[in-house]
This record gives sequence, C-alpha cells and structure tokens, in this order.
Amino acid sequence: MSRKPSEVYATNAWHFLAQPQVEGQWFERNAHPPSRPPRGLRDFIYDKVARPICGFANSNPDVGGLLVIGIGDSGELHGIDGFGTDYVNTLLSYANLLDGPTPEHKLVDFKRDNGSTDHLIFIYTPFLPQRVARTTNGRCHVRRGDNTVTIRPEEAQDLAYRKGELHFEDEPASLLNDQDLEPGIVAEFTERYAQQKRLRDIPDVGQALRLARLTTQRDGQPWLTKGGLLVFHKDPRRM
Repeated sequence: MSRKPSEVYATNAWHFLAQPQVEGQWFERNAHPPSRPPRGLRDFIYDKVARPICGFANSNPDVGGLLVIGIGDSGELHGIDGFGTDYVNTLLSYANLLDGPTPEHKLVDFKRDNGSTDHLIFIYTPFLPQRVARTTNGRCHVRRGDNTVTIRPEEAQDLAYRKGELHFEDEPASLLNDQDLEPGIVAEFTERYAQQKRLRDIPDVGQALRLARLTTQRDGQPWLTKGGLLVFHKDPRRM
C-alpha cells in the first residue's frame, strides 16, 4: 500500500478510497446502495463494522486499518445522507459491540459529479499491541488480505499469548458452573460492573465475567480463569 490508513484518515482522502482496487490488509469499504434500503442494521454493524475493526486491531502492527462506510466494493460513491439521521446514529453505535479496540470516527463530505454534497463515515482503528481485540460476544477476528476472519478459541488464545495478554492468572482453571460460585460475591460484582460500564441492565454472570476477562474459552466452552477461580469459586483450594 502506498498510503497508510492514518494518513488517509487525517487528510479525508475519499478520492483514494474510491479507487477500484483499494481493499486489502489495511482498508475496507462497505455501503448500502440507494436502491437497497438497509435491513437488519444491527447484523450489518456486527459483520461489516465491528468485525473488521477487530481484525485491523489484531493484525496490523504499527498500522491498524481504515474502514469507510458509504463506498461500495468497486469504489461506487453511495454516501449515507439519503438514509437519514437515525441510520447514521445507529451505525455510530458500533462501539457497543467492541471489547478492546479504540477506534476513532468522523463524517467526511464529498461532492458527486452533479455537484451535490453527501457524507461518508471514516473509522480509523490503531493496532492493539498488548491485548486481543474481540467483539462483545467473545469472538476474535483477524484480517487476512481483504477478508476479516473469525478465528477459533485456540487460535485466539495463541494470539493472546503472542501479544503478551495472557499470564498465569488468565489461564483456564475450571469449567464455568454457576453452582460453584459464591453467590454474594457474584451479585456484588455484577452490580458494580453494570454501574461502572453504565449498563442499563445488570448482565448475567457469564456475560459479566467474560467482559471482565475472568473467563476464557476452551473446546468451545467457558472456563473460569485462575484469577476468576480465586475470586469467585466457593472452594478454590480444592481445584
């Protein structure tokens, strides 16, 4: 690539992103054509926004990646204004699906051939050097060329070790079973976690422990980490 994502983001270089062959390891484009009104927008945000963001944060050291919304796969300038303010605001809620990445975004205006103005959404994501970027369902995604790939839990754990994220206290210790946990400590933890994250509802214990990185995946099942075991298990000495 001749231009880095951070440079394209800083200079609002939509002309560069509208070229026919731009998508690859560093760049991604997604759009809703005007002839196809958006449906299932939450699925679009997860698959076409949150997953690529995690892929850039996991895969491109010192570079990260840039996602633009409003340009089609072949460089067609569709824009976003025609779908209304609610559409834009909903797209910009993508951060609610991220665990780890710290992207920044902005609206960038462009002019069509007829002289009218429309907008694009630029989302720049820096590389995350010391932890794994995930979506809030616990899945890990990486960038491979112009594709974002969801990797297996074992691969995600290997990536975590390579990034220096996993240490002794993060290793799996015991298969998660709510009956093995100290209920008073669990209740206090979930309430405080909801307050700290300003969540409208108190999450269930499995979700709260996963988001706090006190569980990990092994063979497709949630396990308490060694750190989580010491805090929440009724009798950690027997484990």
